[in-house]
Amino acid sequence: MAELKRISQVSIFLLFIYVAKSVLAISLRTSVTACFGAGMETDAYFAAFTIPQLLSDFFIGGILFAVIIPVFQKRKADIGDVEASKDISALLNLTLLILAAMTLLYCLLVPILIPLIFSGFKGHKLELTIRFSLIFSPAIILMGLSLMYMSLYNSFREFLIPSVAALIFPISSLLSIWFLPGSWGIERLVYGNLAGSALGLLIMTVLISKRIKWRWNWDLSNPLIKATMFLSWPVLLESVFSRMVPVVHKSIASGLPESNAITLIALALFIIDSITGFISGPISTAVYPLMGQQNIENDEKTVFQTFFKSLKVIFFLTVPFNILLLVESREIVGLLFGYGKFTREDCLITANIIVILSFVILPNCILSLSGRIFFIFHDTKTVSFCTIAVVCVFIPVYYLGAYAGGLYGLVLAAALATFTGNMVSMIVLKLKHKDISFQEPVIYLFRIIACGIAMGTVIVLLNLLLNRFSLSLLIKFPLATLSGAFTYVMACKALKIDELEFVMKRIPVLKV
Repeated sequence: MAELKRISQVSIFLLFIYVAKSVLAISLRTSVTACFGAGMETDAYFAAFTIPQLLSDFFIGGILFAVIIPVFQKRKADIGDVEASKDISALLNLTLLILAAMTLLYCLLVPILIPLIFSGFKGHKLELTIRFSLIFSPAIILMGLSLMYMSLYNSFREFLIPSVAALIFPISSLLSIWFLPGSWGIERLVYGNLAGSALGLLIMTVLISKRIKWRWNWDLSNPLIKATMFLSWPVLLESVFSRMVPVVHKSIASGLPESNAITLIALALFIIDSITGFISGPISTAVYPLMGQQNIENDEKTVFQTFFKSLKVIFFLTVPFNILLLVESREIVGLLFGYGKFTREDCLITANIIVILSFVILPNCILSLSGRIFFIFHDTKTVSFCTIAVVCVFIPVYYLGAYAGGLYGLVLAAALATFTGNMVSMIVLKLKHKDISFQEPVIYLFRIIACGIAMGTVIVLLNLLLNRFSLSLLIKFPLATLSGAFTYVMACKALKIDELEFVMKRIPVLKV
């Protein structure tokens, strides 16, 4: 377990990077809502950003980003770093070609796609979305290649450079809002996004050149590409379906009575995704290459020991955040977005959406880890086809939810779909590996939930007390949150939750 201990320290380092990234991202969202509010421009911006991000994620984020780590590790073990880097050059060339073709096709189809997908957009709002979409189109290549290089760094178990490069995006976006001409409107943010993506990619490309040189290699029959394609095709098919889901959500939202529904959902998802990334990102990023190496060494038992240990850490970190969102969502939204053009009603709706979506944090964190297990064992077919089935079943449910409950009905259906997908993935994992048992993690989860309930109770009671005084939200929120966190820690100590000491021993400024 010495290697796992070292990986846990890497996870703590990545945790601090995620904190820095989250602070920058929060500052960015706060600036967007303060300067532009929740209206036509912001809806057009978030809609235009959707498809380029989905296209790059579809090919890279959903497929190669996860596949390439165990495949490249195996290839390096077989033939060495130098020869493996030649093989990876061919894959990089093929990736660039596909991304360029996707970008060109997207530009040609934008005038057709945008009115079709966002059918509720009319007039100037539709024109803005089309314009922003065309400007955003290079992001397909930039974000796709960035994800590719991040996976290569992770396969070498190097995390500093891609983590720092990821910070460039929010910094560039913030600078574009505050220093580019205000007469450009929200379009200046689009340029900031592109500049940040390009600079981050440049940094990663230059600094990895000593390990991997991009050669003019078009040997598409090399074993690395063959193994990648063999492992990828079920995930590719799954991505065709699963990447449709956010587009379906925004398409439905564009026709809802709330004219700013897309912006409100995007802001709520930002909070949920930030917490999910904060918890699962450092753990899965650091542990995934380790589990891949353990599998190469034919040590399946150790792979699952690492998996379950990481799963318990996820439980330990997720529950308090979930409780905090349930009882303090209005305060959080007020602190982050309640400025400038963002109205009180916008804050209330966003807070309610966050409460509903808070229940997807744990399933998403579990999926970020369990999904990688299938790549490690080179067994992606069953889980991919099961995911496709879940997507197909829930697409009509989204429409029914929106019809019956409006914006909240849509969000509730989305939360239910995420929970179902996670359960299906865990069932498949159990069927594929019958010797593993989830009994201990489930019992552990209930113990953690008990600690979370104690935390939530203290926060609610303290808020009732503080509401009797005319205190600023900047005072009440930290007092309630810190009191709840202290209660959670004490409850974990009382129930002898091992992960409390495991986590805190790896944070230099904390001692249990």
